[in-house]
Amino acid sequence: MELKELCIKSLLSDKLVIPEIQREYVWGSNETVLKKFLTELNENLSVDTNIGFLYSYNAENTEHYIIDGQQRLTTIILLLYYYSVKEGKRAEFKDLLQCSESCMRFSYRVRSLTEHFLLNLFQDEKIRKESFCKLHNLKWYISDYDSDATINSICKLYAWLSKNEEKYKNFNYNSLLVRVRFYYFDVQQTAQGEELYITMNSRGEPLKDNEQIKPYILKKVDDKRSCAKKWDEWEEYFFGELPSKDESNVCKVDIAIENIIKITLELYGKRKVKSVPDEEEKWEFNEINATIDSQRIDFTDIEKVFNSIKSIIESTNDRIKSLDFKNFIFSTERTEKKLFALEALIRMLHVEYSLEDKDLQRILRLIHNACEYGVTKHKPLLKFLSGLEKTENLYKDILGSDEKDTSKIKGVFISDDNKEELEKIKAILAKGISEDEIEAVESLPIFNGQIHLLYRDATTAEISWKDFSQKVEKAKDLFSENKNEIIKDGHEQFVDFVFAFIKSFDNLEQLRETYLFNNKYYSEWHAYLTDYKYLKPISNILLDIDIGETTHSNKFDENTKSIYNFFANKVNIKKITEEIQNGRFRWLYWGRNCFHQNYENYIVFDWDNFKRNQYLNKLLDENRITIDESIRIGDFFIGANIDFTYNDKTYTWTWYDEIKCNSDVVVEAPINEAKINNFFKILQV
Repeated sequence: MELKELCIKSLLSDKLVIPEIQREYVWGSNETVLKKFLTELNENLSVDTNIGFLYSYNAENTEHYIIDGQQRLTTIILLLYYYSVKEGKRAEFKDLLQCSESCMRFSYRVRSLTEHFLLNLFQDEKIRKESFCKLHNLKWYISDYDSDATINSICKLYAWLSKNEEKYKNFNYNSLLVRVRFYYFDVQQTAQGEELYITMNSRGEPLKDNEQIKPYILKKVDDKRSCAKKWDEWEEYFFGELPSKDESNVCKVDIAIENIIKITLELYGKRKVKSVPDEEEKWEFNEINATIDSQRIDFTDIEKVFNSIKSIIESTNDRIKSLDFKNFIFSTERTEKKLFALEALIRMLHVEYSLEDKDLQRILRLIHNACEYGVTKHKPLLKFLSGLEKTENLYKDILGSDEKDTSKIKGVFISDDNKEELEKIKAILAKGISEDEIEAVESLPIFNGQIHLLYRDATTAEISWKDFSQKVEKAKDLFSENKNEIIKDGHEQFVDFVFAFIKSFDNLEQLRETYLFNNKYYSEWHAYLTDYKYLKPISNILLDIDIGETTHSNKFDENTKSIYNFFANKVNIKKITEEIQNGRFRWLYWGRNCFHQNYENYIVFDWDNFKRNQYLNKLLDENRITIDESIRIGDFFIGANIDFTYNDKTYTWTWYDEIKCNSDVVVEAPINEAKINNFFKILQV
């Protein structure tokens, strides 16, 4: 049997049945979807209009069970009845549907209450056009109808239509009957029918992954009606959790169901399928293959995962709430941190941990930190979770009896070159360090779990918990819990920290590579507090060690020693941070090192400008020129272009090394000693 394009009149030559596997009729309750469909239909109904695909399977010779396209079909039948009443064609409609027979040609008879309602509605000879806005006032309407979602949706459709009928000028009984068309296919008439159903939906578009796998999953269960109803309830739950019900958000319900199926496959799916002999063992499911993957899991597996995710979304636990799993489940982005944490939580719930269990909080912390260190891989984690059982202490289970055998958690919490989480577990179990202390400092945004510099020796970088408690207390006192503030106690703490770093530089290149003159950007601070290059200054500042005099200046060449000496003066750093708030030290695009806030308020301190500063400071010391003292910091000046007064005239020494008087260039770049001598006559440098 080939694909046919049929109008409603032709379709109703046989009996169309809405089976139990189908969800409730919901379009009438979704005003956004309903308005869009009716508007588009009205715009096109002046000619024959195809509204998509309709699939059925042949239950008996003349009965066709609708398996896709129910929402559109039901809406058209309801519209057809409305306009038959309006145009006095009720008898024609009743004859078309055979309303006097025991089974109409459009039937919800597997849902007795819905079928009963439709029979009463279509057979009511007294109903008038104005009755549609309040169907519940009709004599035959019973209170039991109020609990039926399909009936409620039908009533809402008619209430909407009766109030907005004038918007749909092209709607009438005959146009709906013969101009509205479907591509119709009976999937049991041909071997290709089922595959076509799997690849197309009622809008003529590819089916979503969850729509593809659903019929295969439900086919395996005995109580199809009950399971189909539960599936609908899952969709309704996520629909209720949407921040808004506009069309752009409704599609997220499909995304949520797809995510649940993917997680179910990863946690409980069969790794191999017998029907695919050469298939490799599979653990990750970024995509769903309906025919194969439906053989890996059952309805009960999906239901178990949904119930756990629902509990997690509704949890009041602060740690779990902060992870915002609801937005994640509505997203197509499989962000590793969120996915790994969610799958671990689900698995732990299934082995009878509670959401408040200490071990559950521990695994969240371990996964977060391991992701930050980049050691966690999805497949090893899934293997670890598959063998997870509830134990007396998760840490003891991870460490095991043989501390040298770490194969169980390699790629999960540690790697060959990063065993930070293992070191912490060992210290906690040995009672050499408090787990609360570790958690307290890890929770500071500036560390984000990576606290390895706090338990490393400042000289050797080897594991040393000796000063850990003191460092933790200072870090908690110093760093803010607000990611945007970074340094908690303000200006003095900031200056102290910057000074500790400056005094640790070995050469000017280190100075150039560092951006610590910045109390604004979290990512930069995090880099310094986790980079072994800065282990010593971090230890110095956290242990309140007085750095004192430095010998580093001996390692600078003559051109850069003066620059280093300037920044090794705490008074200068303090003045800079006072004068130029939120400034930072960086290499600007024109090739000059600058400490700056904006293009008017900064210090240029590369070698060329330092020579300029030497000349200007010499002239100032000899009282040859005058400069506004407010722009002078040590041997440097705020601003790229420096104004000075000489012989009662104002000159500008520009950042590109020339001297101007007004717009006239009086000393050309590059300036050297001969040019200065010529300009100032008696100047000696």
